[in-house]
Amino acid sequence: MIEEIEMGIQQATMGYALMNVMDDCDLNRGPKTIAQAINIRTIDNAYLKSFAANTKKQGLRNCTSEHAILIGVKRSFIDHTSLRPIQLNAYDNHVKWTDEGKSDDATMLLYNGNHRRSYMRDYSSAITPYMQYIKGQSDIESKDITEDAKEMMKVALKEAKKQVIEHGCWLVRFLDIGKLK
Repeated sequence: MIEEIEMGIQQATMGYALMNVMDDCDLNRGPKTIAQAINIRTIDNAYLKSFAANTKKQGLRNCTSEHAILIGVKRSFIDHTSLRPIQLNAYDNHVKWTDEGKSDDATMLLYNGNHRRSYMRDYSSAITPYMQYIKGQSDIESKDITEDAKEMMKVALKEAKKQVIEHGCWLVRFLDIGKLK
């Protein structure tokens, strides 16, 4: 039974790429992630604290295939030139979404990795720039600020987004949801 599952996952694998996990849609660049529909365990805070402590000692292994998050997605949502096959060294490629994958009704399904996503959202170095990015997006839309202030905020927003993209990602093994049984 386990061999059949592993074979199915192998056949459904489209490739690997880094994806931002600070929010549910790759910083509004991709489909919305549906989490805890397959693996319905609640987040174990004691485990997260232990994970965070181990990460401080051993480093974050968010770019290696052995720690990749599994996500099922429609093949047509991904620009396949952005994916890489399995490799031993760390990945540095980021997923690119097609226009279909960027649509408001596009979704993808998280199979495993919810604790890793939660670690990134609650303990990682990307939290501060992510919060700055979210607040900056809100502030820049305000009608109460001058154009000069908006221009300065755009520069700060760009830097915060760069930091979130650099530090808020985890490697994803993308599975063709149409091939999974």
